[in-house]
Amino acid sequence: MPMAQDAEVIFEAVRTGDWLRVAAICPRTGVESVAAGPADSRTLLQRIAAAKLARKLSAQLAERAS
Repeated sequence: MPMAQDAEVIFEAVRTGDWLRVAAICPRTGVESVAAGPADSRTLLQRIAAAKLARKLSAQLAERAS
């Protein structure tokens, strides 16, 4: 399922030392995507994880349609 602009996304952030792991999770499907990088880049990592999630959901939709 592709994500609409106002789609709900749950973010989970885990810091390990200087690194931050951000997971973007679609509550409807349970699909998750992850981005990791410097701990001071939370907003950027959230955007990357959300974009990866949208791409993953679109690919799943396309796979089901074929």
